[in-house]
Amino acid sequence: MNETQSNIHFLKAVPPEQVVGITRSADLGISFIENTCLSYYYCLPNKVFEYLSAEIPFICSDLPDLRNEFEPYHVSWFVDTEERLAALINSITKEEIVEKKRNVSLHKSRWTWDNEKQVIHSIYNKLLRPTENK
Repeated sequence: MNETQSNIHFLKAVPPEQVVGITRSADLGISFIENTCLSYYYCLPNKVFEYLSAEIPFICSDLPDLRNEFEPYHVSWFVDTEERLAALINSITKEEIVEKKRNVSLHKSRWTWDNEKQVIHSIYNKLLRPTENK
């Protein structure tokens, strides 16, 4: 990547409450995690959920949980090496970004806290439900 390209911007850290608002101004996000341990191999980084909240597609590592979670919805691209990451960045078209953004808009509600808390409540209710005496 060339730091002099006018469409690539490097920003300083911002307070957490500003992340999604600033992220919204991007065309796409990047969450490249190197597969160096099991924790990374099975990760679902918070960053990708921030991208979805900001309604932008993203490039992420081609790891099983990332692929399983996002591939069916066509909201991201998957790469497994730094070289493929660079090649993808240099080859993505505006049309591909628009298509993925449309998919993010269609499916983003799937990954909201309102949906997730229902799943967690259901699990806790099953675990905490008193067993019936037989």
